[in-house]
Amino acid sequence: MRAKVHILFGLLLSILIFVGCTEEDEDNLRCTIICPYQLKVDNHILHNGDDLKFEYLTEFNNTVEVVFARGDTDEILQCEKFKIKRGYGEAHIIVNVGDYQGTGYVRISYITKWKDKLFSDSSSWTTRSVKVHFEDM
Repeated sequence: MRAKVHILFGLLLSILIFVGCTEEDEDNLRCTIICPYQLKVDNHILHNGDDLKFEYLTEFNNTVEVVFARGDTDEILQCEKFKIKRGYGEAHIIVNVGDYQGTGYVRISYITKWKDKLFSDSSSWTTRSVKVHFEDM
């Protein structure tokens, strides 16, 4: 009888440990990139020379990649990478897509890390894309 109680107690303890690891407890937003106001809505007009200010808040050093590409052929017009350090900061990118005019997109990629249910570190690339329209001044 005593062995059954110990087994039942061990089982309940195991369940409580894993139930406590819900998504609400996971820290899966250790890196937050705040896009410039120009990229908050689709179809915003960008010009060569526009200064895009990316703000960030991160708990680990990371690399952010920003790609400007044509909408019809996915040809990369401009690619910028910047390293971000733990804490709060900002990075500026000056738009320079050459003489291209027309529809396109801006893709922002960075790594997100979190602790999974077995308390090990996991990571994956997070990517956001925004449709834009490139115009000459």
